[in-house]
Amino acid sequence: MLCLPLLTALLSLLSSTALAAPTSNVHPRTFPNELVIDYQGNYVFYPGEYLTPADIAIEPSIGTILPLTGTYLLVMFDPDGPSALNDGVPFTILHNIRTNMKPAGLSSDLFNLVGTDIAPYLVPEPLPGCAPLTHQYTFNLYTQPASFVFPAAFDKFLALPTLATPKARFGFNIPDFEVAAGLGSPLLTMYFDSSAAQKATTCTEPA
Repeated sequence: MLCLPLLTALLSLLSSTALAAPTSNVHPRTFPNELVIDYQGNYVFYPGEYLTPADIAIEPSIGTILPLTGTYLLVMFDPDGPSALNDGVPFTILHNIRTNMKPAGLSSDLFNLVGTDIAPYLVPEPLPGCAPLTHQYTFNLYTQPASFVFPAAFDKFLALPTLATPKARFGFNIPDFEVAAGLGSPLLTMYFDSSAAQKATTCTEPA
Protein backbone atom coordinates (compact mmCIF):
# COMPACT_ATOMS: atom_id res chain seq x y z
CA MET A 1 0.00 0.00 0.00
CA LEU A 2 1.23 3.48 -0.85
CA CYS A 3 1.26 6.54 1.35
CA LEU A 4 -0.76 9.54 0.23
CA PRO A 5 2.32 11.83 -0.16
CA LEU A 6 3.23 9.72 -3.19
CA LEU A 7 0.13 11.02 -4.99
CA THR A 8 2.13 14.04 -6.18
CA ALA A 9 4.54 11.73 -7.97
CA LEU A 10 1.66 9.69 -9.39
CA LEU A 11 -0.07 12.78 -10.73
CA SER A 12 3.15 13.87 -12.38
CA LEU A 13 3.49 10.46 -14.00
CA LEU A 14 -0.13 10.50 -15.12
CA SER A 15 0.35 13.79 -16.88
CA SER A 16 3.18 12.39 -18.98
CA THR A 17 2.05 8.78 -19.52
CA ALA A 18 -0.91 7.60 -21.61
CA LEU A 19 -3.03 4.94 -19.90
CA ALA A 20 -3.18 1.61 -21.69
CA ALA A 21 -6.54 0.60 -23.11
CA PRO A 22 -8.36 -2.16 -21.17
CA THR A 23 -7.62 -5.61 -22.59
CA SER A 24 -9.74 -7.79 -20.32
CA ASN A 25 -13.11 -7.75 -18.61
CA VAL A 26 -11.50 -9.09 -15.45
CA HIS A 27 -8.56 -6.86 -14.59
CA PRO A 28 -6.86 -4.94 -17.40
CA ARG A 29 -3.42 -3.95 -16.13
CA THR A 30 -3.16 -0.24 -16.70
CA PHE A 31 -0.39 1.72 -15.00
CA PRO A 32 -0.62 4.08 -13.34
CA ASN A 33 -4.24 3.43 -12.50
CA GLU A 34 -6.60 6.27 -11.61
CA LEU A 35 -9.01 4.14 -9.56
CA VAL A 36 -8.21 3.96 -5.83
CA ILE A 37 -9.86 1.68 -3.25
CA ASP A 38 -9.90 2.98 0.34
CA TYR A 39 -10.53 0.48 3.13
CA GLN A 40 -10.53 2.93 6.05
CA GLY A 41 -7.03 4.14 5.31
CA ASN A 42 -5.76 0.94 3.70
CA TYR A 43 -5.36 2.28 0.17
CA VAL A 44 -5.06 0.16 -2.96
CA PHE A 45 -3.19 2.24 -5.54
CA TYR A 46 -1.66 -0.55 -7.61
CA PRO A 47 -3.10 -3.84 -8.94
CA GLY A 48 -2.27 -6.86 -6.83
CA GLU A 49 -1.61 -5.22 -3.47
CA TYR A 50 -2.34 -7.57 -0.57
CA LEU A 51 -5.01 -6.95 2.07
CA THR A 52 -5.90 -9.23 4.97
CA PRO A 53 -9.47 -10.39 5.69
CA ALA A 54 -9.52 -7.98 8.65
CA ASP A 55 -8.65 -5.08 6.33
CA ILE A 56 -11.63 -5.71 4.04
CA ALA A 57 -14.41 -6.41 6.54
CA ILE A 58 -16.06 -3.01 5.95
CA GLU A 59 -17.25 -1.65 2.58
CA PRO A 60 -14.58 0.56 1.01
CA SER A 61 -14.76 4.08 -0.31
CA ILE A 62 -13.98 4.64 -3.98
CA GLY A 63 -11.90 7.49 -5.34
CA THR A 64 -9.82 8.57 -8.29
CA ILE A 65 -6.50 10.33 -8.58
CA LEU A 66 -7.81 12.65 -11.26
CA PRO A 67 -11.35 14.11 -11.21
CA LEU A 68 -14.24 12.56 -13.13
CA THR A 69 -17.35 14.45 -14.20
CA GLY A 70 -19.97 11.89 -15.25
CA THR A 71 -22.19 9.24 -13.72
CA TYR A 72 -20.72 5.81 -13.12
CA LEU A 73 -21.49 2.23 -12.10
CA LEU A 74 -19.16 0.07 -10.00
CA VAL A 75 -19.03 -3.72 -9.88
CA MET A 76 -16.87 -5.55 -7.34
CA PHE A 77 -16.38 -9.26 -7.95
CA ASP A 78 -14.15 -12.24 -7.29
CA PRO A 79 -13.22 -14.10 -10.51
CA ASP A 80 -11.61 -16.88 -8.46
CA GLY A 81 -14.58 -18.83 -7.12
CA PRO A 82 -13.19 -22.24 -6.06
CA SER A 83 -13.46 -24.70 -8.92
CA ALA A 84 -13.79 -27.55 -6.41
CA LEU A 85 -17.27 -26.23 -5.61
CA ASN A 86 -18.35 -26.18 -9.26
CA ASP A 87 -17.35 -29.46 -10.90
CA GLY A 88 -13.80 -28.23 -11.51
CA VAL A 89 -14.84 -25.01 -13.27
CA PRO A 90 -13.85 -21.61 -11.76
CA PHE A 91 -16.69 -19.13 -11.35
CA THR A 92 -17.27 -15.49 -10.41
CA ILE A 93 -18.75 -14.26 -7.13
CA LEU A 94 -20.48 -10.87 -7.05
CA HIS A 95 -19.54 -8.68 -4.06
CA ASN A 96 -21.01 -5.25 -4.73
CA ILE A 97 -22.81 -3.13 -7.31
CA ARG A 98 -23.13 0.63 -6.92
CA THR A 99 -25.09 2.75 -9.37
CA ASN A 100 -25.44 6.49 -9.96
CA MET A 101 -21.91 7.11 -8.71
CA LYS A 102 -20.99 10.78 -8.99
CA PRO A 103 -18.14 13.04 -7.87
CA ALA A 104 -18.51 13.98 -4.21
CA GLY A 105 -15.61 16.30 -3.52
CA LEU A 106 -11.97 15.96 -2.55
CA SER A 107 -10.73 14.34 0.65
CA SER A 108 -7.37 12.86 1.63
CA ASP A 109 -6.10 13.99 -1.80
CA LEU A 110 -8.59 11.71 -3.58
CA PHE A 111 -11.63 12.63 -5.68
CA ASN A 112 -14.49 10.68 -4.10
CA LEU A 113 -17.24 8.86 -5.97
CA VAL A 114 -20.48 8.20 -4.10
CA GLY A 115 -23.51 6.23 -5.31
CA THR A 116 -26.23 3.79 -4.32
CA ASP A 117 -25.65 0.19 -3.26
CA ILE A 118 -28.11 -1.96 -5.15
CA ALA A 119 -26.17 -5.18 -4.46
CA PRO A 120 -24.95 -4.62 -0.88
CA TYR A 121 -21.33 -5.29 -0.01
CA LEU A 122 -20.56 -8.97 0.52
CA VAL A 123 -17.50 -9.25 2.76
CA PRO A 124 -14.79 -11.27 0.97
CA GLU A 125 -14.13 -14.54 2.77
CA PRO A 126 -11.82 -16.86 0.82
CA LEU A 127 -12.48 -20.46 1.85
CA PRO A 128 -9.53 -22.16 3.61
CA GLY A 129 -8.02 -25.00 1.59
CA CYS A 130 -9.87 -24.09 -1.61
CA ALA A 131 -7.75 -23.33 -4.68
CA PRO A 132 -6.88 -20.73 -5.67
CA LEU A 133 -5.73 -19.82 -2.18
CA THR A 134 -5.21 -16.18 -3.19
CA HIS A 135 -8.17 -14.33 -4.73
CA GLN A 136 -8.02 -11.22 -6.93
CA TYR A 137 -10.91 -9.04 -5.79
CA THR A 138 -11.67 -6.79 -8.72
CA PHE A 139 -13.42 -3.44 -9.13
CA ASN A 140 -14.71 -2.37 -12.55
CA LEU A 141 -15.85 1.23 -12.96
CA TYR A 142 -18.12 1.87 -15.96
CA THR A 143 -19.67 4.95 -17.46
CA GLN A 144 -23.35 4.54 -16.62
CA PRO A 145 -25.66 5.06 -19.62
CA ALA A 146 -28.10 7.96 -19.31
CA SER A 147 -31.03 5.59 -19.83
CA PHE A 148 -29.64 2.88 -17.54
CA VAL A 149 -32.09 0.33 -16.17
CA PHE A 150 -30.79 -2.58 -14.11
CA PRO A 151 -31.31 -5.77 -16.18
CA ALA A 152 -34.01 -7.91 -14.60
CA ALA A 153 -32.16 -11.13 -15.47
CA PHE A 154 -29.59 -10.23 -12.80
CA ASP A 155 -32.04 -9.39 -10.00
CA LYS A 156 -31.33 -12.77 -8.40
CA PHE A 157 -27.80 -11.60 -7.53
CA LEU A 158 -28.83 -8.48 -5.61
CA ALA A 159 -29.66 -10.00 -2.22
CA LEU A 160 -26.93 -10.98 0.21
CA PRO A 161 -26.44 -14.71 0.84
CA THR A 162 -28.19 -16.24 3.84
CA LEU A 163 -27.87 -19.55 5.66
CA ALA A 164 -30.58 -20.85 3.35
CA THR A 165 -28.98 -19.39 0.19
CA PRO A 166 -25.18 -19.46 0.71
CA LYS A 167 -24.51 -19.43 -3.05
CA ALA A 168 -26.78 -16.49 -3.92
CA ARG A 169 -23.91 -14.46 -5.41
CA PHE A 170 -22.20 -17.41 -7.17
CA GLY A 171 -22.00 -17.51 -10.98
CA PHE A 172 -22.21 -13.81 -11.80
CA ASN A 173 -21.16 -13.39 -15.45
CA ILE A 174 -19.34 -10.09 -16.05
CA PRO A 175 -19.40 -10.06 -19.90
CA ASP A 176 -23.11 -10.98 -19.94
CA PHE A 177 -23.89 -8.25 -17.42
CA GLU A 178 -21.99 -5.66 -19.45
CA VAL A 179 -24.04 -6.51 -22.51
CA ALA A 180 -27.39 -6.67 -20.70
CA ALA A 181 -26.76 -3.35 -18.93
CA GLY A 182 -25.37 -1.63 -22.04
CA LEU A 183 -22.12 -0.77 -20.26
CA GLY A 184 -19.36 -1.57 -22.72
CA SER A 185 -15.82 -2.09 -21.41
CA PRO A 186 -14.71 -0.79 -17.99
CA LEU A 187 -13.49 2.78 -17.83
CA LEU A 188 -11.14 1.98 -14.93
CA THR A 189 -10.21 -1.22 -13.10
CA MET A 190 -8.39 -2.10 -9.90
CA TYR A 191 -7.91 -5.30 -7.90
CA PHE A 192 -6.29 -6.46 -4.70
CA ASP A 193 -5.22 -9.89 -3.47
CA SER A 194 -6.41 -11.61 -0.30
CA SER A 195 -6.48 -15.10 1.16
CA ALA A 196 -8.12 -16.98 4.03
CA ALA A 197 -7.06 -16.12 7.56
CA GLN A 198 -7.01 -19.81 8.54
CA LYS A 199 -5.21 -22.70 6.91
CA ALA A 200 -6.82 -25.97 5.83
CA THR A 201 -5.86 -29.06 3.84
CA THR A 202 -9.27 -29.68 2.28
CA CYS A 203 -11.87 -27.49 0.58
CA THR A 204 -15.23 -27.47 2.33
CA GLU A 205 -18.38 -26.25 0.60
CA PRO A 206 -20.39 -23.56 2.42
CA ALA A 207 -23.14 -25.10 4.55
